[in-house]
Amino acid sequence: MRIRWLGHSCFFITSGRGIKILIDPYGKNLEYTLPKVSPDIVLLSHHHFDHNAHWRAEGKPRVVKRTSDFQEEHEVNIKGETIKFKGIPTYHDTSLGKKKGPNTIFVWPLDDINFCYLGDLGHPLSEKEFENIDKVNVLFVPVGGLTTIDGKGAADIVDRLSPGLVFPMHFKTEYSGEVLKNILSDDASVFLARMKDVRTLDTDTFNFNPSDIKEAYTEGTRVYSLKYIPSEE
Repeated sequence: MRIRWLGHSCFFITSGRGIKILIDPYGKNLEYTLPKVSPDIVLLSHHHFDHNAHWRAEGKPRVVKRTSDFQEEHEVNIKGETIKFKGIPTYHDTSLGKKKGPNTIFVWPLDDINFCYLGDLGHPLSEKEFENIDKVNVLFVPVGGLTTIDGKGAADIVDRLSPGLVFPMHFKTEYSGEVLKNILSDDASVFLARMKDVRTLDTDTFNFNPSDIKEAYTEGTRVYSLKYIPSEE
């Protein structure tokens, strides 16, 4: 399985059977450059310009997004496999969405691994929300603060969920630029400093298999900090 970070909160996941999932692609006004990718599925946590550019994906992918204020399940049949995405309604702020709107946490299994993408979560999770997320193997968590949870809030969620692998996202980098200056307040350092096992990679791509998950659980949660690599569109 392969996880590639395309900048900001955008990830491109390729399963062992070749199923491809693009998560929260950003618009062209960001300084990050989105490469040409042809996913089978595009997953959208919410409809802000830096997360909802599903039209940038090549081909005709199935778009999975929030359609209600209630927990829901999206069932997608791809390449002979059925993937069930559970959408958990949350908010982009601490005011029940009154400032920044709704956000959806998505949980789904792929290659016998449970993924959880928190999107632009802007508040601590309730006990019920933790229960709905349930067991997590791979977690994608925002850490940049200001319009989402910050490094401390992210670390608290990681401690509670105890995932095997964690990938931080939605934080300041040299590519954040003017467009994102009012959206992000921190880089990833605050979050990473609170984690015990951090692996900083000099690549935007991480390859792994289920045995990596088992090893990570034996030693505790492992955080992978990927490097953004600009690409031509």
